[in-house]
Amino acid sequence: MQEKSPSTFGKSSQNGSRANPYDYGHWRACPGIEQSSTWVQIGAERKKINQDVFPRGHFCTLVDMAWMLCLLEAEIIPMEKGAKVLEALKAQFDEGNAGWGGELAIMERLDHDEDLGSLINLGRTLQEPMARMNMRDRIIDLEPHLISLLEALADHIDKNDDAIMPGHTHWSQANPITLASFYLSVFDETYRAITLLEHAYRDVNSNTGGCGATSGISWPVDRQLLTDLLGFDSLMESTYAGEASQDQSMTLMYALSNLGILISRVTTTMQAWALEEIGFLKIRPDWAGVSSYMPQKAHPGAVTEVARMMATDTISQMLRGLLYSKNEFYGDVLPAMEMGQSIPPTALNNTSVAVQMFREAVKNLEPQKDRMLKTTIEGFSCATEVVVHMVKELGYGGRRAHRITANFIRMAREKELAANECTGELLDEAALHVEDRPPEIDTATLRKLLDPREFLKTHNNIGGIAPEETQRLLKERRTWIADYKRRAEQRRDKRDAALATLREKVDAAILDYSPIETV
Repeated sequence: MQEKSPSTFGKSSQNGSRANPYDYGHWRACPGIEQSSTWVQIGAERKKINQDVFPRGHFCTLVDMAWMLCLLEAEIIPMEKGAKVLEALKAQFDEGNAGWGGELAIMERLDHDEDLGSLINLGRTLQEPMARMNMRDRIIDLEPHLISLLEALADHIDKNDDAIMPGHTHWSQANPITLASFYLSVFDETYRAITLLEHAYRDVNSNTGGCGATSGISWPVDRQLLTDLLGFDSLMESTYAGEASQDQSMTLMYALSNLGILISRVTTTMQAWALEEIGFLKIRPDWAGVSSYMPQKAHPGAVTEVARMMATDTISQMLRGLLYSKNEFYGDVLPAMEMGQSIPPTALNNTSVAVQMFREAVKNLEPQKDRMLKTTIEGFSCATEVVVHMVKELGYGGRRAHRITANFIRMAREKELAANECTGELLDEAALHVEDRPPEIDTATLRKLLDPREFLKTHNNIGGIAPEETQRLLKERRTWIADYKRRAEQRRDKRDAALATLREKVDAAILDYSPIETV
């Protein structure tokens, strides 16, 4: 068969086939065998689906530019050839449509010189570290939304340290809390999820470039230079791990799922509190879900239910990742590659929407403080204070005091009495009913013990619900927000600075083939 010259190698014919019969640049067919047309069609559909979650060409071209600089620095390729490849890569990147990336993307700009274009493949690794850069960017983009969520929670903690409401155990009234103390718990769990996310970022932002297929390369390429040019925090030295491991993806998925579970649980609680039959929260009209058929509908589901759906989608990606990884060969296999390329980016997209919707639920579900207080006053959430008084002041044992008080509440409910309507005489009657001595607490004292406003004053220990303690805790947590904001900005700035340096070095190499200095 007649050989094709390098200048025409790889040119596409009108029907889309490769001009050279031995061209298998798609790496999907053996030399001399034409790639299946069905395979090409299915592959094109899959690329289209994956493009949104993993714009491969964008990151591939960045890595190729950095890798070419490393090859030039190591004097593995001539400066003139390297500069030509860099010029083609830069033009491809600047167009903003890098496509699939790699040598095929720039071949036309190099006059179809395959020998020149394939220089970018010399040990630089295919999917790694591009997938890590994609994950890194999406984490960085998520962080401002997490900061604004923390700020929204902090603002509501500040405004609602006096918003008394029942706490709940097994959907039954427990002790009184405040809406601020509820949001304080949510704040802390959100922040713990963020610390897991930052841990995941550390593992994600590790450079695997230059690992080759399994064993690195024989040329003396400075992998630390590649690490610096791409803005990674560390270098994964083990070259086999560069292709085989995907634990950074699962660490990230766990952090996102932990946050998703919190969002799902809290928005369910908020939506229950917004039921008209309960009325602790009310959605602002401009955020209310409405109906095309039932004019009475004005519910918070437009935000809370969307937040839950997106959180569920995040959690489903966690399960998808587990199933992709389970029982797979520990090496370079497609499920491991998919783990980094599509699963975490999809989950990060879902989490971004869930976080934003959750933030708006916090901001726009307004507390109905009078309704919350009335419900708490009429309930028996302060019953433990009666038990404490009997133990501390009257010498009852804890189990006896509990038994008398439980019987007292049962009798009050049978008489359809609210807590603030009960009398000392009813408590004495309850004691006699269980064959114990009457405590003889007067009605005024009993009602004070059952008053949640008094309960709020007395619970001022570490982590308690008293407004003074809430404000102390809030002050500390505002410093957490400031510290997290600073760390997030440092991550973004480091990435941006590294990529700016990369562009500068590319421009310099193109301009005069100047030596590349280590960052």
